Amino acid sequence: LFDKTGTLTAGTPRLAEPAAHDPAALTLAAALARQSRHPYSKALVQAAEAAGLDPSDAFPLSEIAEAPGFGLSARDRDGREIRLGRPGWADGADTDASPSGVVLARDGAVLARFRFQDAPRPGAAGTLAWAEAEGLAPEILSGDARESVAATARALGAARWRAGLTPADKIAHIRALQAGGHRVLMVGDGLNDAPAMQAADASIAPGTAADIGRRAADFVFLHGGLDAVVAAVGVARGAKRLVFQNFALAALYNLVAIPLAVAGYASPLVAALAMSGSSIVVIANALRLNWGGPGRAEAPRPAVRESGEAAA
Repeated sequence: LFDKTGTLTAGTPRLAEPAAHDPAALTLAAALARQSRHPYSKALVQAAEAAGLDPSDAFPLSEIAEAPGFGLSARDRDGREIRLGRPGWADGADTDASPSGVVLARDGAVLARFRFQDAPRPGAAGTLAWAEAEGLAPEILSGDARESVAATARALGAARWRAGLTPADKIAHIRALQAGGHRVLMVGDGLNDAPAMQAADASIAPGTAADIGRRAADFVFLHGGLDAVVAAVGVARGAKRLVFQNFALAALYNLVAIPLAVAGYASPLVAALAMSGSSIVVIANALRLNWGGPGRAEAPRPAVRESGEAAA
């Protein structure tokens, strides 16, 4: 299972058409977005700064709070509630009918709608293609709107995806898969993904993930490409094979050595040599994981281009 923004995408979205937005609305959105590390929040702050806007003193806000998976809320100087986040949550509209992006609303009245662009993470399409070929049933789980998730799924060749999910929805989907006998690997990066990563059987996060995401992950990859997922699965499979091989070697040693010892054919010197030799064989077999043996897997080259941009 893959999160979308920051996992399948590079996590550095840009505000689409920043010049088309009202400066006052963009400034207010940036003033609230400064309180979050979400990629969309960072993009709003960067867009405001690039436009020469300074949200630090223009809009004093209080009671600022972040609802994971939904957005940010605060009170302005007149006590009105300001919300910045998921369509439907911010403006109280029907989520399924709401357009994609982020909504800025005051007391439920929409002030602005922001859309973003984000490039796919290197190796994302190849990793999804490899997982599909391996029968791992890759699926995108995202809190973004259907339009946005569908665009990313098309760009990366993903056959299965779910949109508009809250953190609780992601956990429920993972629990359903586990109840069906599946073992789940969750790949995510943000605050919204941490509960799902903890609920999964195993989890992976990029080094750029939020602190809570990295703490929740079993593995953290440090380079930019998503092919680390392929490597992790390959190493895990190879390690499992080597463990069972070592059990078999140990059992074979005992099947041969114990009868010889009982029959009196094993002198102390022979027993010491045999024991040391068996340990060396088991260790050498385990080291094959680093010798290009079991566990080496490579993602196939995707049939789709990864250099283009997908809607965030």
